[in-house]
Amino acid sequence: MSDETLNTIKSKSLHDSWVKSFRGSEASQFYDLAFNYISGHLKNRSLQTVLDAGCGSASKTLRLASHGFKVTGCDFSEDALDMARKAVSDSPYPEIELQKEDLTAISFSDNAFDAVICWGVLMHIPDIHKAISELSRVVRPGGILVIGESNMHSLHSIVFRNLRSLLRPGFKQIYKTEGVETYITTPSGQLLVRQTDMNWLIGKMSDLNFTLSDRVAGQFTELYTSRFSTPLLNKFIHLFNNTWFKYIKSPKPSLGNILFFEKTK
Repeated sequence: MSDETLNTIKSKSLHDSWVKSFRGSEASQFYDLAFNYISGHLKNRSLQTVLDAGCGSASKTLRLASHGFKVTGCDFSEDALDMARKAVSDSPYPEIELQKEDLTAISFSDNAFDAVICWGVLMHIPDIHKAISELSRVVRPGGILVIGESNMHSLHSIVFRNLRSLLRPGFKQIYKTEGVETYITTPSGQLLVRQTDMNWLIGKMSDLNFTLSDRVAGQFTELYTSRFSTPLLNKFIHLFNNTWFKYIKSPKPSLGNILFFEKTK
C-alpha cells in the first residue's frame, strides 16, 4: 500500500465525507433494515460477542449494540476512532470497546469472537487475501463472518464500467481474480475501490473452512452519492433500495452484497 493510499484511508476528511454520503437520515433507513436482518441471523445462532472490523464512526457498532450484542469496534484510522469514541460516549452503550487495528495484522487471539462484521472495508485494502485470512482467524468454529462488499457483476457496476470506458478511455480499471480495482482521486488523496467477484470470495472462504449460509442484497445502487443527483432523485433511490432489500433481496443484480459465512472448523 502506497503512503498516499495509506494516508487517504486514515484521513479525517475521508471519514467525514463517508458520514455525509452514507449516514444521512434517508440512508440510515436502509442500514436499520440491514442490521435488523444481520442481527436476526446472529441471534438465531445464539451468538453474543461481535467484532465490527473497520468500524469507522461507529454507526454499525451502535446498531449491533442496540440489539444486545457485546460489541468491539476497531479501525485503522485514529481520526475515525475519535469519531467513534464520541458517538459511543453520547450513546446508551458505553460498554462498547474500541481499539486501533490493522485488519491485515489483527492483534486478537484465534477464535476470539462469535461473529465478525466487515462492511464496506475490504474494498479499500490492497492485500485482501491477508485481511480475509485475519478476519477468518478470529471467528470461533461455528461462528459467523459477515462481509458486505460491492458486486462487480451488478447492474450498477456493469453500466458504470462501460460508461467510464466510453467517456474516460484513460481511466484505469484493473481486472484481477478478486474483482475490478480502480484508484479514484478524492479531496483526501488517492483511494483504492474494488468491486468484488463474489464467486471468487465464496471460493476463498471455502478454502478457509467457511461455508456460505446466506447471501442477500445490500443497497441496489449508490447513485445517491453522485454529484449529479438531486434531492428528489435521492428520495426515489433510497426508496428503491429499501424496497429491494425488504421484498426482493436478490443479490446478483445488486451493487451491495451481504454474505454470511459459517466457520466449520
